[in-house]
Amino acid sequence: MDPDGELTLNMVNVELPIPGDIKYSDEVNSLLVNTLLVEWNTYAAHYYHNGKWWTRCSAQVWNEISDFEVLADALKDVCEKVVKFSKQ
Repeated sequence: MDPDGELTLNMVNVELPIPGDIKYSDEVNSLLVNTLLVEWNTYAAHYYHNGKWWTRCSAQVWNEISDFEVLADALKDVCEKVVKFSKQ
């Protein structure tokens, strides 16, 4: 760790608004990855654990608030797509 505390970081797990009855599948995973990377040019790891969907967001010294705003919009979009896809 930086002894001066100037170069700090943070990591947090955030529950995604995807119902827990939508289980992990290759199709859902591909939808999440492709939407985040291809359509939004952003990414945060996602995973299904204990009946809930989560994402892990980390902050580094080079991140700006706008990076997290874009990620939030992307996650809202992809979660809606996952829910819609699972209803087909």
